[in-house]
Amino acid sequence: MLITLKGISRFRVAEELPLGDGYRCVRADYTPFGADLRDDEGAVDRGRLTELLKRYFERQSIDADWDAIESTTDERLVTTLAMICPFEPSEKQALLEAPDLAARGTVLMGLIEMALLDDIDGAPARH
Repeated sequence: MLITLKGISRFRVAEELPLGDGYRCVRADYTPFGADLRDDEGAVDRGRLTELLKRYFERQSIDADWDAIESTTDERLVTTLAMICPFEPSEKQALLEAPDLAARGTVLMGLIEMALLDDIDGAPARH
């Protein structure tokens, strides 16, 4: 059996409630993440991201469908890259905690740039 979960918005736990049928229940506070419900298309510098991705994928020997990448929405592209790129847990946490899509895109591009620099000098950078 395969279960796929899809979130709509992040939240902070405002209050723990009694268990419901063995499941954790909370009162959620969505206030800090209001941007999750906005359409932020165009918030990511796609030209810069695409240039970095081409260099990163080439160094990682990853083949990519560039037509599919170009036609993917900013939100989907940034989210997918955050999941599939081999970042450290702390780096993925930074992506999760970014307040909006523009910030997540900026963090993602910074992580890719650091990975590219790691490849140049051979010594892993501390991210």
